[in-house]
Amino acid sequence: MLPEQINYEKNLPFAIGFSNVAKEPPHYHREMEMALILRGTASYRIHHQKYQLSAGDVIIVDTEDLHRIDQSSEDVLMLTMYVDLEFFNDLYPNIDFMIFACEECARESTSRHQQLQNKVAFLRHHLAEIMTLTASREDNSQLLMEKIHQFIFLMVNQFQGFFIEDNQFKTSHNEVNSIDLDRLYRIIKYIYLNYDQKITLDDLAELEHLSPYYVSHLIKETSGLSFQNFLNYVRVEYAEKFLAENKLTLTQISEFCGFSSPSYFNKCFKTWHHLTPSQYRKQLQLCERALHKDYSQTEALALLKPYLNAFQSKQRSKVQNHASHHMFLPVRTGASSFGDFQSNFSLRIFVDSVGDLARLGYCWEKLRPLAPQALGISAGALQAVPCGEALLSDLLPAQIQPEIWQTPPDLRNTPAATISEAFASILEDPDPSIRLFGESCALFTNDGLPSPYYTIYSLFAGLRGSICERREQYLLVSHAPYLFILLYQTDAAFALSTHLHFHNFQGDVQVIEQRFGKEHSPAAMLEALGSPQEITKPLKEHIWRAASGETQFFQLKCQLDPRLDLDIPPNTFVLLSFKEG
Repeated sequence: MLPEQINYEKNLPFAIGFSNVAKEPPHYHREMEMALILRGTASYRIHHQKYQLSAGDVIIVDTEDLHRIDQSSEDVLMLTMYVDLEFFNDLYPNIDFMIFACEECARESTSRHQQLQNKVAFLRHHLAEIMTLTASREDNSQLLMEKIHQFIFLMVNQFQGFFIEDNQFKTSHNEVNSIDLDRLYRIIKYIYLNYDQKITLDDLAELEHLSPYYVSHLIKETSGLSFQNFLNYVRVEYAEKFLAENKLTLTQISEFCGFSSPSYFNKCFKTWHHLTPSQYRKQLQLCERALHKDYSQTEALALLKPYLNAFQSKQRSKVQNHASHHMFLPVRTGASSFGDFQSNFSLRIFVDSVGDLARLGYCWEKLRPLAPQALGISAGALQAVPCGEALLSDLLPAQIQPEIWQTPPDLRNTPAATISEAFASILEDPDPSIRLFGESCALFTNDGLPSPYYTIYSLFAGLRGSICERREQYLLVSHAPYLFILLYQTDAAFALSTHLHFHNFQGDVQVIEQRFGKEHSPAAMLEALGSPQEITKPLKEHIWRAASGETQFFQLKCQLDPRLDLDIPPNTFVLLSFKEG
């Protein structure tokens, strides 16, 4: 065999660096490898597949896949990262047996091809960020761990679907539900661990407590290959390693890899490589790893700048939202803290008009449950009202001491038609103050109805604890014995299938699910009523009640089935509250 040892730095579960390999022999390692071509070209081979790569291309080599670089251009420079996936096994079961793919989608599907390009662009950005931090002289191990967790989250949620078509691995054409995907990877793991033994559909059916017919259909629909062809492919993978090692006879390799006879081994191997095992061994040219001319670290880092600058926060969030329709989310107790929730998402209100100032006292009872941290008043608005400061003291409770601002603070200016859009805006940029009244970027509509921002801040007011995870589509907050997960899907066309895997939970878990869809926004309610010209007091009261969303209560028995699957419809926000015991 031709195993290779990867050396890590700073006790981190990955290694990353620049490379200018001219050619290298066939080899494999227990880490997943990812390469981004920064300049020049390279000819990669992973098992039977050849890839001609140029600047901007990304390639993924799964754990223990035999691969090599046949040749590359003299000016080649690539960024290569190796990740120890076993380190993340507690969070993502069977991750070291997942098959990741970032190859082209079917060209006939323009939308899916564009989605893939968006996701790969996001991947390039992550690689560039990790390399830039690694190259820094500062001690940033904690930040690097956060970045590698984000990277693994991205890989599991965006790239683990695959489909084998015309003997080529491609990104999956179809969405696969999480239950079937879990089953598939348990089956794949069993096959890889027992490839040298006789394996039948009955064995796999017994493993999954399913019928042989169902297992056969599952493998074919999710991988593109029949059970027998997939099994043969795995055996051919191992045979290729033995052939490259060149220590065993063809008969021995056939037997060691579980083939029923040398002739059947020949047939299966030729299906994938278009060569017999003997021909493959003869044409295999072993060589030493060779490098092209030296390069400077400064020169290499400069090539990362386009990928670092390509994604500003809003653009990154947009790509993530539109590319993500499945999310695999590990839920664990005892996670690290990344800040206090209330401190990071405090509500600051700014009153910048005479009209809003006049209505401040009227709406204060509605503001009280939001527990605002600060109230700013425009000096101009205050001066425009006779006896403004005296009026202000009459309007507000004695304990509220507003600040008078000569110049407006940074104000939230992202319109939000739905609660999910409001949460996405706050998650992306929590700092700006918010106006009191307005149609899109305020706490209340001009008609005095709750805006989507009001709904989100009212939920925030009831949350306490430490932020444990913060990503583009969810937030996880821990406050023992409670755990809160805030999820959203702003995509108007697709639901978000969310798959939560629970770790370290011992007993039953009480769950409260609060869900807010597009229909819970006042604008949608008024539209459903034909946009009435007059909003009566009874109607306003009904809308306020309906804006509180829908609530469900249930229990999870995590010891029996440590998972929860839920679909988040388009334009929907969900708050999940968990309490163990």
